[in-house]
Amino acid sequence: MEELAAGDPRAAGPFRLVGRLGGGGMGRVFLGRSPGGRPVAVKTIRPELAGDPAFRRRFAQEVRAARRVNGFYTAQVVGADPDADPPWMATAYIEGPSLHEAIEAHGPLQQAGLRILGAGLAEGLAAIHRAGLVHRDLKPGNVIIAADGPRLIDFGIARALDATTSTVVIGTPGFMSPEQARGRDIGAAGDVFSLGAVLAYAASGTGPFGTGRPDAVVYRIVHEEPDLAALRHLPSDLTALVAACLDKDQAARPAPGTVIARLAAPAVPPGARSHGLAVGDHGLIPADRRIRDDRRLVLDFLNGEITYAEQPWIFDDDVLLFAVLRLMERDRGWLRGQRATAAWPEERTGQVFGLLDVPGPWSAGRVPEPEGP
Repeated sequence: MEELAAGDPRAAGPFRLVGRLGGGGMGRVFLGRSPGGRPVAVKTIRPELAGDPAFRRRFAQEVRAARRVNGFYTAQVVGADPDADPPWMATAYIEGPSLHEAIEAHGPLQQAGLRILGAGLAEGLAAIHRAGLVHRDLKPGNVIIAADGPRLIDFGIARALDATTSTVVIGTPGFMSPEQARGRDIGAAGDVFSLGAVLAYAASGTGPFGTGRPDAVVYRIVHEEPDLAALRHLPSDLTALVAACLDKDQAARPAPGTVIARLAAPAVPPGARSHGLAVGDHGLIPADRRIRDDRRLVLDFLNGEITYAEQPWIFDDDVLLFAVLRLMERDRGWLRGQRATAAWPEERTGQVFGLLDVPGPWSAGRVPEPEGP
């Protein structure tokens, strides 16, 4: 969070603004406090949109619809004023990183976490669709990984933006549906397509239609089949479900309820581990900072951000070796998931996981700590 800048509003309705959280196509997002002290996320509208009466009317309609959304996996709308200057909408503040930030920091998900993520997002979409809304911009940046499961944010505004000038880009290349890319009407099936793209990204670290110039990515979405080779480490039922979500034919895509049924975890007693499909229970973001640091070191090496040749001082005490060995003891599932995925260059995975075959005292089950501070 950043401090408020000169010219930033200090309040939105009853909510006191205390810092900047970010920005986007609609405007700025601030951290606010309710009169009772509860945190909220307040989105204020850009001036060029606020000056459009048609946008204000549409925004008011979408806010009314968004208020009807109820579900475990969405951020509840707690206040709005389409007539204010600037117009604003406040939702419950969900603490946690975005899915994009989590994958960048901790690597692609293993199978258990992917199933929980998909079931939670599908349940969130179902709640949004029951309220008569379509999200229209489901992407890793609009998924928050909270302690009790994934949450969808920024629903209920895309259709209002769509009613403005053509300079406003609705949707995100790489995660929009073919019909959205063609500028056609978008229904619930469009959100399911985006869900498939998000799951492919979460399982591999890259989208199913590659990267590059936005127009090139959009062309592939409309005319080419998704590249799911990076998902070959997953069970066939998961890969088949992602492929079905990414079908070009809207009618062939599964409904959110079908996705939930195919992904939902088995029932567990209340209070037990994994109750409520908590992503955190499956180690997406471990509480132990040492594990997070070890993951980061391994991922930096796999990504080519550090090398033996360029920064040999990092490895004077076999730091990478010790990180891998500690993960083998404390976070074996995550390490196994990274070893199986196709997200990383083969030569680097060979170097990292080849370290596991190095003989030493750890072969008897004891993982040593590196010497020094």
